[in-house]
Amino acid sequence: MDIKIRAGAETDFPGIMELVMELAKFQGSPELVRNSISQMFEEKEYFQCLIAENEGKEIIGMAIWSFAYYSWVGKSIYLDDLVVKESYRGKEQVHYC
Repeated sequence: MDIKIRAGAETDFPGIMELVMELAKFQGSPELVRNSISQMFEEKEYFQCLIAENEGKEIIGMAIWSFAYYSWVGKSIYLDDLVVKESYRGKEQVHYC
């Protein structure tokens, strides 16, 4: 299996939302998700995303992050979600690109 890590793009928003919902279901709170694909387009400048992709076909993981500023330390990165589809957890052979 060939898994690549790359920067997320607008075309990934549907797959990102699928992973958001998978995480919400895992945590037992899918009804609390208020975000949507259209909201992600409207607010795209507020977050960054890394995508894990299986052989260029399927989004199987993601990390959503943003820059934050803390008075004591200055600029920092806030990692909001790190999600890997359950069926892909524990796998190897990751190539960064």
